[in-house]
Amino acid sequence: MKNIGILLLTLFLFHSCEAQKRKSKKQTTSTVQQKKAEIPMEKTYDLKEGENKFFPEWETNITFKSVKEDSRCPKGVQCIWEGVGVAEIELMGIYTRPQTFNLSTQNIPTKGYTNTIDFNNITLELKSLSPEPTKNQTNADLKGKYKIEFVVRKRN
Repeated sequence: MKNIGILLLTLFLFHSCEAQKRKSKKQTTSTVQQKKAEIPMEKTYDLKEGENKFFPEWETNITFKSVKEDSRCPKGVQCIWEGVGVAEIELMGIYTRPQTFNLSTQNIPTKGYTNTIDFNNITLELKSLSPEPTKNQTNADLKGKYKIEFVVRKRN
């Protein structure tokens, strides 16, 4: 009788442990799925010139280093060509070294201008560079006042 009692107690404890393991596994799976669902497929951000920001959802640090070129046609002036602005950015993933890229306001591959880059599992696209120059401002006047707007998309 004593052996049957011990056997029943052992079976009860084993069953309880297995039920707890199943419950814990369901909760872990649910948490992982919830975190994956929280990562957006696409999101728009902005950075000021010289600003550095870590984006945990993309596991990437992005720095807007400077404006390398701003030949855009000033407001209020009629130009033959609208020009281009080029922002220098630095990207660094959690497991990568920093890499520097130039993003342009126009996508003209034949002239070496691109407004999108692929880095790790994301695509980054420059949407705008502001402020736009005016006829009374030089690039030196705008230094430190620039801001970029960009879209980050998750790549599959």
